[in-house]
Amino acid sequence: MSSRYEDPSTWRLSTPSGVKYRWVSSSGSFEAESASAEGEYLIRATDLAAFVVEGFPAPRIFGNIVYYPSGPVFPGTVLYVKNISWESHVPGLPVDPFAQDTGAQSGTYHPILRVKVSYGAQKEQKKNTDPNDPKTFMRITGRAAGEYIHAEQPKAKWTTARANQQNGVKEQARARDVPALIITPETEWTITWERIPRSVFDTKLIDKMRDKIGLLNSTAIPLLHGAPKETIMFVGYDFEEQFTWRTLSQPPVKLDLKFLEKRVTDADGHQRGHNAFYRPGKGWQRLLIDGENPPFSTTDMNDIWKP
Repeated sequence: MSSRYEDPSTWRLSTPSGVKYRWVSSSGSFEAESASAEGEYLIRATDLAAFVVEGFPAPRIFGNIVYYPSGPVFPGTVLYVKNISWESHVPGLPVDPFAQDTGAQSGTYHPILRVKVSYGAQKEQKKNTDPNDPKTFMRITGRAAGEYIHAEQPKAKWTTARANQQNGVKEQARARDVPALIITPETEWTITWERIPRSVFDTKLIDKMRDKIGLLNSTAIPLLHGAPKETIMFVGYDFEEQFTWRTLSQPPVKLDLKFLEKRVTDADGHQRGHNAFYRPGKGWQRLLIDGENPPFSTTDMNDIWKP
């Protein structure tokens, strides 16, 4: 039987979920490390919702982990669905994919519509995502900076060289309490977690974050390149509702987690963090309040995104 555009029963192709379609045209482009593609298809108007949901799958929840599985790819590539648009296939004859005009006469709307799908590269997610690996659902950005400390240097020495002497012979002069500038390397980290179901945020994440603001990591953080304990401080978060076309009682949430890394090396070659302070003449040393407790308490920071 030959394929006829107005008769879906004659169409040979169908999506993985069973939506039958007829391929109309395709195009694409390549750059050095990126690519895009466009596909045009005919589908039944009543299949539009199913076609869109298959292109943008609903999230899956593992504990407090939200995983968005990847949709279908352009055949023969790893380019995923980026945008879906739809329109009437026959000029002058509208379509009613959401069955809004229930009282229309027969023939008012055409049963077939045209969809245009744009494909592009994206971070590939495994079908069976490990909820213990936050790299599959989080995006990390960082900005290196520094804190500048003016400190006294009681052991400092001035050195000068007389220009009229050969070989740069130097004359030293001692001086106490000479001010010096100490640079403390710091990195501002932002971990972006998008499209979190509002129920997960309200019942699990918000309490975890409130309890950890201002604290330091008690263990290494693999997500931040293995940052050692006490080098990462949770300084806050940005919260934003993301309105969507999906039928939801509440919009999902975009979360930007803010961390500050401080990592310095003491005189013995050990790495220190936020509980270490510069002591003139002695370098970086760990401080204990009342001889017992450090200035900043610690917590398991990885617990924020654990299932």
